[in-house]
Amino acid sequence: MRKSPERRGLIFSFLIVYLAIVFLLAGLVTVGFHLYRSQVSRSEAGLQVGIVAVEIGPLVVRAYQRQDSEAVKQLMRSFFAFPAIHCVHLFEGGKVVLSWPERGCPEHMQAGIIKVPMPVEDTGFVIEFGLDNAYDKEQNWVSTRTFGVLSVFVILLVAVTFTLLLIRLVMRPLMHLQQAMLISTPDNPVDAKDVNAHQLGGAGLIYNQMAATARRYYSKMEKTQKQLRDSQARFRDMAEISTDWFYELDRNFKLAYVSDQFFQLTGLNKKEVVGKTLASLTLDQDEQGKWDDHQEKLMRNTEFRQFEFRIRTGDGRDCVANISGKPVFSDKGKFSGYRGTGRDVTQFRQNQEALAEANQNFGDSVAYASHFQHRLLAKEQDLRPDFGKVRFIWQPRDLVGGDFLTYFSIGETPYIAFYDCTGHGVPGGFMVMLVSAAIDRIRTQATAPKNCSEILQNIHDEICDALDITPYQNATDGLDCAIICLSRDKKYIEYAGANIDLLAVSKSGTLARYPAMRQSLGYQYLDKALAAERHKIPLDGQCFVLATDGIVTQIGGMPARMMGSRYFEALLREAKSNDPKKLANSLMRGLRRWQGSEERRDDVMVLAFCPEEELSDRNIDQA
Repeated sequence: MRKSPERRGLIFSFLIVYLAIVFLLAGLVTVGFHLYRSQVSRSEAGLQVGIVAVEIGPLVVRAYQRQDSEAVKQLMRSFFAFPAIHCVHLFEGGKVVLSWPERGCPEHMQAGIIKVPMPVEDTGFVIEFGLDNAYDKEQNWVSTRTFGVLSVFVILLVAVTFTLLLIRLVMRPLMHLQQAMLISTPDNPVDAKDVNAHQLGGAGLIYNQMAATARRYYSKMEKTQKQLRDSQARFRDMAEISTDWFYELDRNFKLAYVSDQFFQLTGLNKKEVVGKTLASLTLDQDEQGKWDDHQEKLMRNTEFRQFEFRIRTGDGRDCVANISGKPVFSDKGKFSGYRGTGRDVTQFRQNQEALAEANQNFGDSVAYASHFQHRLLAKEQDLRPDFGKVRFIWQPRDLVGGDFLTYFSIGETPYIAFYDCTGHGVPGGFMVMLVSAAIDRIRTQATAPKNCSEILQNIHDEICDALDITPYQNATDGLDCAIICLSRDKKYIEYAGANIDLLAVSKSGTLARYPAMRQSLGYQYLDKALAAERHKIPLDGQCFVLATDGIVTQIGGMPARMMGSRYFEALLREAKSNDPKKLANSLMRGLRRWQGSEERRDDVMVLAFCPEEELSDRNIDQA
């Protein structure tokens, strides 16, 4: 069928419109591609910055806090592996504490920089990244031009190659539709041929995929923006409630800015502070050396920390201020002044002074108590006239202790009270005073005890009365004790003990243990007499040893454990002698070896003595 002029004109007009639309769409697609590429680049840069901040930010903060400048430099340089980042600032408490490059972003780039703050976990630090607003601009335009050229070429090729196909697939259905619309009537409708529109479905699918991708990016951006808003809100809240104050010094070291917290703390006004030096505000005019040193640091433009000085407040109080500062330099490296923070440490210093005074008073009291306890403690020379060769070692863990030795007489009979009171240090010292007073009352009472067992019973009763220990009540205070007396004819000794055994070392080196009752004095009320056994031991050249549990309970060895009585007896055998001095010294050497690097757990007291049937000056070891 011959085509009519009208039909040819219609086809020609359609082709012109089609080509115009094609080239218009090519231009729009190219522009859209450029905008999309730029948005994607910035989004990717933002995501990269977020990932970098999460991974490297905590490392930068920890390196900064431990003042590892080399590590900080290396970490800050690592940020610039990402070309979008032009500068990085680390904020602490609202102020820049670290910048890279060290002078921050150049001034000529400020207009093209997007600032992206990122909080560093819960450290209180914020990392701010300066991103180039024109990031990858040149590359994007190159990609856009390339895409545009390729788009035009492809469109032209498609237009030339598939024009007839498009006419067949599009124009003919439209012509059929037109014809059908022209000839159709309500009572005689004409069906139009179906139009193959699968390409539209494909375009819809592509569009949907692009829309889904855009929604994901926008969702991430909204989440990041929310985090930034939350971080900013947290920073504002912390700045508002903080008692610290911020200040700036100009290049002449005069106050150019002070935050409101300073004026609230001191009661001063801005006219009294701004434009003045810190030295002019201080009450420490007499401490010229301190201010000379501080001024020298300022002149050298060096960072300083924890500098303290006193300020007279508006209401007449003395306020102690503690400030830190860091020098500020321009982009050209010119010194601009200082920025820093300060706080009121008045109450802290007052508490320190009060605590130091209290510690001094307590130390003086304990030192006097130690001196007093030394004066009351029995000495070797006191024991030697009655008990022959004597070696006595007293080592309290603290200045005062709960281990003690008392030498006394009832009638003509000499006695030794060797006891270990509850606790050590000051509590143990007070318990010692209580026991010493009880022994003094016992020896001077009208009806004196007849033997060592009765003395233990009397000490127990006195302690229970003094501590108000009643029936059915268990207390936490008491003592272990050994009582020894020398017979009048000096033929034997008598011993009775409460949890402190007596060991005897013969001339041949053999050991004999005389056990004490397994019950301490005090602690609980008893409605019956103590079951303390009396041991009568003849003097046969034996040496007798008493020791408190500070030795056998000491932690040490490999693996760490208590020494125990077995090793204790081995140390006595190690001396290979029954000389009191050698036996006691062997115990102390063994204790030090066992203890090693461990701390001393308890007071230590050792008494070794060797009475003889007939005493003379030659028997007494004065060493």
